[in-house]
Amino acid sequence: MRPRRAVVRTASALVALALTAGLGGPAVAAEGAESEPAATATGAGPVTHEENDRVPEGSVWTQHYFPSSDRSDTRLHADVLLPEGLKHREKVPVILSIGPYFAHAGQTGPEGWSHTGPSARFQDFIEGTDLFDQGYAFVMVDLRGFGGSTGCLDWGGPGEQADVKAAIDWAAKQPWSTGAVGMYGKSYDAVTGLIGNNLDQRALKAVVAQEPVWDMYQYIYSNGVPRPNVTGTADAYNSIASMPAMADDDPRYRAAARYEESHPSA
Repeated sequence: MRPRRAVVRTASALVALALTAGLGGPAVAAEGAESEPAATATGAGPVTHEENDRVPEGSVWTQHYFPSSDRSDTRLHADVLLPEGLKHREKVPVILSIGPYFAHAGQTGPEGWSHTGPSARFQDFIEGTDLFDQGYAFVMVDLRGFGGSTGCLDWGGPGEQADVKAAIDWAAKQPWSTGAVGMYGKSYDAVTGLIGNNLDQRALKAVVAQEPVWDMYQYIYSNGVPRPNVTGTADAYNSIASMPAMADDDPRYRAAARYEESHPSA
């Protein structure tokens, strides 16, 4: 076990306690870019840290695509991290994060990575909880219009609610899942946790939402008067949504990242 600062250990323990209370145990890369990566495996098959240094140690990375639940043509992209060495037919509970910040190139803009890989947004959480040693899967799903997902942005609206519903259902039904899902996030991906809670899905057992926006309307309006971020917020997320994919991302991911080019109203 790697040493950690006390503040990280304490915060991580609290998060792990909240999640494990609802999920139970299994049924049976350092932050920042590196100029000379150890390896660059990016295929659709399982990829370990030894094959791609962006994959967290102790996990195996795969990518998946599935439809949203609103019967539109929106297809959602998921980066899945499973405990390395998971046996055939062994099942683990799932910690799920859904948001706009999981693009392979960076959270809010390109971060200078030399090759593709899963987002490092919650690397502190993964390391602080020894997540994979504890027997959990971690799933990061791009909301519609972001990362490797198609579709038009819909800030907290029916479209994003459909995405959250689809992601919970998908995570619960995978062959490596016990069917128990907990949601974790901060800021925007904390809001999606609250959305998930309101959807009242049986598979969702726990939500840890750090600093969410409680009232999306009041965030951009004050008694009906637009705040300065009424345009700034839209501009910021449009910029994230139009971030180019990595050169070595798979063709389907790259096509989804260019969705806005063929759908300028999205």
